[in-house]
Amino acid sequence: FGAKRMLEAVEDFPGEKIPEYRAGPIVEEILRREESRFAVILSGDPGFYSGAAQLRARLEEVPYVKVKTICGISSAAWLCAKLGKSWQDAAIMSLHGRSGSLAGAVRRHRKVFAIAGDNVGELTEELCACGLGSAQVSVGSNLSYEDETIVCGRASELRGRDFPPLSCLLVEYKGAGGVPVTQGLPDESFLRGSVPMTKEEVRWVSVSKLAVQPRDTVWDVGAGTGSVSVELAVQCRRGAVYAVERRSEACALIRANREKFCAWNLRVVEGRAPEALEELPAPE
Repeated sequence: FGAKRMLEAVEDFPGEKIPEYRAGPIVEEILRREESRFAVILSGDPGFYSGAAQLRARLEEVPYVKVKTICGISSAAWLCAKLGKSWQDAAIMSLHGRSGSLAGAVRRHRKVFAIAGDNVGELTEELCACGLGSAQVSVGSNLSYEDETIVCGRASELRGRDFPPLSCLLVEYKGAGGVPVTQGLPDESFLRGSVPMTKEEVRWVSVSKLAVQPRDTVWDVGAGTGSVSVELAVQCRRGAVYAVERRSEACALIRANREKFCAWNLRVVEGRAPEALEELPAPE
């Protein structure tokens, strides 16, 4: 079993090849057949943002099935080896179909490795919008294939460029650090305008009581300047915060504060509740 591009890598295999990578259908097919041995081919390290974890969990529910895992090389290890750099000191994240703030991670860590997709141009634009255009970015595309490419440059030099959908990047920024790891941003640090803002003491207690987790989805309905939204986005840095606000002036302030604090996991939803909430993912 494997995705089409994975099966192409084993075209000389004499047995039957089934183009499937989803855990559910693979398990159903294995249980339906009388054969005793199967192989599932996935790319990279099965413990590194891989579909192997879900597949293995499903198979281990079947008493008579034994699973053996053979580890490949992760994209982080491959890219850093090609660059001659270590990745033991890098913050690791995936932005391939997942929420998160690359700029926020770069502000905190001198070295960040991120799995991307066809969104590398957007990610470099995000870095530049947050004043991180000088960060050194190395983009690895189609790693281990014949058409492998590795492109290096400052974020400002790579911004908006198109890269293949099989891409990842290593971002190095010497100016990282000095960002609060808990809520507690003072009122004067936010852009205000004439929009009302929740005062800092109330904001800190409220955010603390919510006890958000790093991957949570959060709604802030009636977000005003976005001060509470920003504090929440700092907390659930691998999740998403939806700031719902009906006033255009306030939405502009929320976007400006989002850029100021590199809170790119903060999504601005301009509209009136409850209609504006209908299409949002359910919050924790």
